[in-house]
Parts: sequence; structure tokens; C-alpha cells
Amino acid sequence: MKSPIMRVLGMASWIITALASINMGLIPFGFNIFTMQFMLVQLRMLILPMYYIVGLAGLYSLVMFFMSLYCGCKKGGSSSSCCSSCGSCSGCNCKKSS
Repeated sequence: MKSPIMRVLGMASWIITALASINMGLIPFGFNIFTMQFMLVQLRMLILPMYYIVGLAGLYSLVMFFMSLYCGCKKGGSSSSCCSSCGSCSGCNCKKSS
């Protein structure tokens, strides 16, 4: 079971990654939301750290994706520690596993 801090970190990473993806999709049309937002308030020094945050969030999301592939604890997984009824990891309370 994930700690609440890791859940919040994962959700924040997914949100930042999704917003960065939308921004990347808008760049060919001449819109860069990160740059435009910080240029309006004259905070140009925050643009580079924003790109670092987005990059780190993307790396974290990618690591979590590969960890979920190798965990074997997803529904239909082949791990012997997964419940055959609900597909959760060990610690299942459904009492239907054999």
C-alpha cells in the first residue's frame, strides 16, 4: 500500500506531465503556455525551473510506469501474491482467494 505522500506525489506528477503534454501539443500552433504565463507577470527567471520541474515529473511518471509493469500486482497479473478474485496485492481482504 502506498503512503499518502507517494500518492500525492504521483498525482502531482501525472497532472504536471499532462499539462506539459498539452503545452507541447500547442507549441506547433505558436502557443507556449509556460512562457506566455511567466512573461505576462515579468517572472522570466521562473521559466527554466518550470522546465526542470516538468522534466522531473516526466521522469517520475516514467519510472512509476515501468515499476507497475514489473510489479505483477495489477488485475490479471501473474504474480503468486495477487488475489485471484480481485487482483490486488497481498493484504487483500476480499476473502475469496484460494
